[in-house]
Amino acid sequence: MKYRTEIEGLRAVAVLSVIVFHAYPNALPGGFIGVDIFFVISGYLITSIILRDIEAGTFSIARFFEKRARRILPALFFVIACCVPAGWYWMMPAELRAFSDSVIAACLSVSNIFFWTKSGYFAPETAQMPLLHTWSLGVEEQFYAIYPFLLRIIGKKSYKKNATLLFLVAGATLSIIVSYICSKYDPELNFYFLPTRAWEFFFGGACAVFSGGRERDHGWWACAGIILIGAAVICFDESSQFPAAGLAVAGTCLVLTFARSGNFVGNSLSLPPLVMVGTISYSAYLWHQPLFAFAKIRSVDVPNGMTMFALIVVSLALAYCTYRFIELPFRRKPDQEIHVSKGFVGGCAVFTIALVSFGIYGNLTKGAPSRLPPQISNFIQENAWNRRCLAFTDPSPLQLPEPSCVYNSEHDSSYAIVGDSIASSLSPSLAAQLDRHGIALEQMTHTACAPIVEIKSSGEPAQGCPNYIQTAFERIKASGVKTVILAGAWITFFDEKNLVRNKQPITLTSSKGKAMVREALQSTVNELLESGIRVVLLYPVPRGDSQVVAKVAKLMLTGNLKPTVSVSKEKYFSQAKDAVDYLDSIKGGNIIRVFPSQSFCNTADNNCVLASGGQAYIYDKLHLTRAGADVVAKNIVGALIN
Repeated sequence: MKYRTEIEGLRAVAVLSVIVFHAYPNALPGGFIGVDIFFVISGYLITSIILRDIEAGTFSIARFFEKRARRILPALFFVIACCVPAGWYWMMPAELRAFSDSVIAACLSVSNIFFWTKSGYFAPETAQMPLLHTWSLGVEEQFYAIYPFLLRIIGKKSYKKNATLLFLVAGATLSIIVSYICSKYDPELNFYFLPTRAWEFFFGGACAVFSGGRERDHGWWACAGIILIGAAVICFDESSQFPAAGLAVAGTCLVLTFARSGNFVGNSLSLPPLVMVGTISYSAYLWHQPLFAFAKIRSVDVPNGMTMFALIVVSLALAYCTYRFIELPFRRKPDQEIHVSKGFVGGCAVFTIALVSFGIYGNLTKGAPSRLPPQISNFIQENAWNRRCLAFTDPSPLQLPEPSCVYNSEHDSSYAIVGDSIASSLSPSLAAQLDRHGIALEQMTHTACAPIVEIKSSGEPAQGCPNYIQTAFERIKASGVKTVILAGAWITFFDEKNLVRNKQPITLTSSKGKAMVREALQSTVNELLESGIRVVLLYPVPRGDSQVVAKVAKLMLTGNLKPTVSVSKEKYFSQAKDAVDYLDSIKGGNIIRVFPSQSFCNTADNNCVLASGGQAYIYDKLHLTRAGADVVAKNIVGALIN
């Protein structure tokens, strides 16, 4: 296949878009679409190579896999290996445990599945995940594992252009349909899932078949392609609806098909600086996220713009070195003297085993807290948030509450708390406060389940939430409980771009969607009020900009043993505005509203305190520590008693 410098330039556009997006997300809100450009380019190149070899009668599945492994694995393993000591020395236990799990996923080519189960790509906490970007490698490697077999079946003896083109178009169409469905019901799955991404590879492959190795110099079409890519990168953001990536994919296809050295786009993309960046684009992609993440992990405050720019420069410098000394040597063909196939496979196996072993160790030891000074590890352990009785999957049949989730069961009077992990983190402290007044507490909490009937988040952990919450309410109404505390991560819940009600998507940016949520909230409270149950609505707790306990621990390591961590009132009220508006819209006579901000934000400097005097009130960015839960529990009981 003829080397095309304009493709290297297109790679440069893709990788720089992603890097700038991760460094300055507000400056280039659609930069993440650079990954879609990479997928189309990969489909184009891989299809061209496979079909060329099939037509020549030299195609070998084993040889294909070895070439792909030589292209991807050495640099990937090297970057991960460099991340391990940084994680060991700079990460707190929870961070190291999560990082260890991601190392395993990256080595086994399932990062996309791993991060789908953990968090959304655009969630704030992902900025401190060094291997988040390997999700795209997982998608690509899974595609490589299937695609050559499919092309080989189509052309068993020789290359058949029409049959191949028909297959690629049909595959792309099917993938688009799957992507459309998932975009409505599970946007996170749609983002990470190979079947919802395959159409991008297929379109790239279709361009390769259509071109057939012939020069198609239609400069205006190439210009249109660049305009489409630019529009997608500049105008789109995380909230853009399906098929937002379609513009970038179409633009990339036009550039791949019609940009040539003789036209404006081809010449522009062939400029030496772009070609150089494109040549090292894979290594640049590998390096940028770990550098950005560890800078944020290591720094007590968020790195400023100049720091991020410096890290971009360092990413490119490391990328050049990695390309020169890691990528190029390992790309040598297996029939040359050095790096023979058996040695390469053995080396990959050794690295995989070593890195996976580290990952297993980090997981089993829960982040190896013993590597930290005792004072720090004790502080972290003492400020962990309560996960007791926090369900992750629905028991069948549902038995609520579980006997072990009833506190102070010797008392005749009983309250109940229903909600998600926020409610779980609060429950022990609330039970202790209620015990002083002779009241039991029934805890019914499920991860990702806001205490609202019918409506749920779109992510996988929330799939059983409507059933869980409704069952909890039925149990409460039948048990004689007369007071229910509803607690949830309201800010996170109402920040969701897409909620789901009765399998139908709800868009919170529309007035209809907002009305549906208000209706569901009111129905939730009415169901309890009509049964004679008093309802306590717990309003949002102030959130941290970063992992609060980890931040305090890092400050303690510098000698500041009792640091104060806070967030401005202005920022808190801005974050909580939508949640407060929704909760304020609930009407009813037997409702008690509790505002944690009255305790945490009661300072003269217009800040909300998240940690002070050697105590942390928030564990990560969200969940209450025991000290924080004690404050909120006193607020709740005080409101109930008074």
